[in-house]
Amino acid sequence: MHKHTIRRMYEEYAFFIHRRCKRMLGSEAEADDALQEVFLQLIRHVEKLEERETLLPWLNRVTTNHCLTQIRRRSSRRPAGTEVDEIPDTTTVLFDTLLARQDLVSWLVGAAPEEEREVVIRYFLHEESVAAIADATRVSVPTVRRRIRAFVTTARGRLAREDEPE
Repeated sequence: MHKHTIRRMYEEYAFFIHRRCKRMLGSEAEADDALQEVFLQLIRHVEKLEERETLLPWLNRVTTNHCLTQIRRRSSRRPAGTEVDEIPDTTTVLFDTLLARQDLVSWLVGAAPEEEREVVIRYFLHEESVAAIADATRVSVPTVRRRIRAFVTTARGRLAREDEPE
């Protein structure tokens, strides 16, 4: 492994990885930590990944997986001041509300089943099309739509419960 190879990769990809982490995690400090973790993984696997064709998809996958893990680890406690009446009925307005409340997003996404998380993050945070998500996750378009609907339904249900989540 060459130091200049890692430095070149850092200079080329760090901005994009950091931006992706910040969008997913909602915090500059957490994005800084995530960037370091992703590059530690890169250092461990650099011999296998020096070809550009395999590097970028690998970095995206590792970044997404690391951020999902961090979201999962966050407190499962319901954020203070969250009432079901605050959440509108339409998906578009729900999305806008969730963007304004990163703590709420972390709580809801962290509780979603594994197969829904990536779809939800790609759809709501990365604003990818349903077809692009289907290709990336290797599932059908109807499955992607079903997972998005399931997440929205479950999120509303979690918000409607008066008890604290487990």
